Amino acid sequence: MSFELMNRVQIDEITGGRDLAIARWLDAFDSFHRLSDEAAGLSIGGALSLSAPSGDRYNDTGLTRAFLAKTDHEAYDRETHSTIKTSARDYFAAKMTAAVDRRCWRHLLETLGFDQLLDRQAREEFYSGLEGVPPAFTTENCAATFGHIWENRRDIYLRGIANTFAALDRRFRSHDGFKIGSRLIIERALSDSGRWWSDYNRRDTLRDVERVFRELDGQGPCPESMSIIEQVTSGRDYTPFVIHGEYFRVRVFGNGNLHLWFERKDLLKEVNKLLAEYYGEVIGDGYNNTEASDAPEFHMTPAKDFGAFMSSDEVAWRVMECAMIGKGLRYFSSDGS
Repeated sequence: MSFELMNRVQIDEITGGRDLAIARWLDAFDSFHRLSDEAAGLSIGGALSLSAPSGDRYNDTGLTRAFLAKTDHEAYDRETHSTIKTSARDYFAAKMTAAVDRRCWRHLLETLGFDQLLDRQAREEFYSGLEGVPPAFTTENCAATFGHIWENRRDIYLRGIANTFAALDRRFRSHDGFKIGSRLIIERALSDSGRWWSDYNRRDTLRDVERVFRELDGQGPCPESMSIIEQVTSGRDYTPFVIHGEYFRVRVFGNGNLHLWFERKDLLKEVNKLLAEYYGEVIGDGYNNTEASDAPEFHMTPAKDFGAFMSSDEVAWRVMECAMIGKGLRYFSSDGS
């Protein structure tokens, strides 16, 4: 899939539309309060009281309440221990501008197709940056943000593949020569009923695996309704059952575990080449040997980035002996767990 950055003129047009939208909303605020005051003066019954319900975790009515407010907004500043007053119009302008910017950033990311370049980690970082007060949707910020993504797309792409398979199997980061085999496991992916995901991170992981294989096969992204994750939760009355997808088959177990078998060995070999590139494996050895066993192996090289390390029983017992860890003893991590 190829991506081309929009030119400066197009970005200027988009951000200019954002500025006009903000101006229109402020005009609407001014008109509403001016006309409602005029109506209150004309009617013998006086002003009408319009209100919005308080927001909750599912519905944020803050912007609506800010639009309807006539009095100054008051907020307590913990640093200065004082109350800060903001005019109703300025408070609405700040809330509305943040909402407009947030929607513009999300829409432009998806319209340009850059969301397909980002792995789950990068997507989470991008969207978390839109919470609260997002960066202003200006020409300069757009060029800097998407220019950075485009210039680093290869590194982001490789990291996405690494993160995807690391989430499936922690042996992945054990040493430089590790290769993905033909089978991987996603533990506790589904609820007891098997009809929904127990953890959406696991759902996204499987979605990313499918995305990687489709990209390597020269295919574009497919709608979620047609993806393998939809088939997994299709709702069978019995377990285990097997789903045959375009690139892999998935065996669903009653405990919520998913076992994945990769059907396209040619694409699996390409994945292992990319993993070797990301983790810096020696080209001569890593690129020519992309086969891997399906079961854990004992490794003879140091773990990279403190990844999991499959040690033999003899080595494990020796470590426990040197650390004076006997039967019945427990250890505590730095966080107290």
